[in-house]
Amino acid sequence: MKNSLKKARMWIAPILVCSLIMTLSARAQIYAPVIWEFTAVKAKDKTFNVRMTATLEPGWHIYSQHTPAGGPLPTAFVFDENPALVPEGEITEEGEPHFTLEEVFGVDVHYYNDSVSFVQRFTLNGDAPATVSGTVEFMVCNDQSCMPPAKETFEVTLDGAAGDAELFDFRSSTPEGDSLSLATFAAGHALTLVDFWASWCKPCRAEHGDLKALYSTYKGKELGIISVSLDSDRKAWEKALLEDDLPWEQVSSLQGFKEPAAQQLGIRAIPARLLVDRQGRIVAHDLPFAGKDGGTFLRGEHLEVKVKELMELK
Repeated sequence: MKNSLKKARMWIAPILVCSLIMTLSARAQIYAPVIWEFTAVKAKDKTFNVRMTATLEPGWHIYSQHTPAGGPLPTAFVFDENPALVPEGEITEEGEPHFTLEEVFGVDVHYYNDSVSFVQRFTLNGDAPATVSGTVEFMVCNDQSCMPPAKETFEVTLDGAAGDAELFDFRSSTPEGDSLSLATFAAGHALTLVDFWASWCKPCRAEHGDLKALYSTYKGKELGIISVSLDSDRKAWEKALLEDDLPWEQVSSLQGFKEPAAQQLGIRAIPARLLVDRQGRIVAHDLPFAGKDGGTFLRGEHLEVKVKELMELK
């Protein structure tokens, strides 16, 4: 009963707050706990992933496109028509999803904290650059209140003549003391996952079961994996390798977060991952904190979905 009353109060309060904000909006600037960023990343030739990324202040969340009718306002995108562009597939969502049943609405609410990227793929219908433009409508809430529904317009230019995605390379040492180069390794694989971890990182090691299953499924389709350890203790690293029995390439310079590859990417927390293609281009990553465009939640089933998607483009 207490939970029901608490939830009821939680949703009554947003209505009152929204009404108050809308009443005062003509006299004051509305507080906006979300920042939108719109970018395009070249996938191949004339194909681009247009990323629409919402970054939220702590404590706030934004709703999925797939929030059922009768619940809070789902995030929705409307693209302006442009004959020079061909959209491919549906808009995907890249972030850590949360689900909860809201008794007040009687629906399962699907939302994101911190940040989420909505991604739509476009192909240029010709050689000339073209602009993707449109509007996003959304609503953000916290545990006590909701902002009124808002709209934001955007535009992103796609240029088929633009350079390829960012290249990445590093060199580190295997447990046997051999030198391994990402560029050389990636050249022999359609797709390479670079996984930053450490023996002391419990969330990292908890992911190893899923990684083994992924590797078993896709190694025959030229998926390669390099695990980069941010350990500084060789014995701890080797003990973890023995315990976890990882059947792919392992490297470390045993410098902790001063590992050259980690410093090159600005990594400050693990697990952290990226996917590179045969040419060494970064095609997906979960490194938005390092100032890189967008970011993808590359864990569990989300990693498998992204690997499958990229493999189908090969």
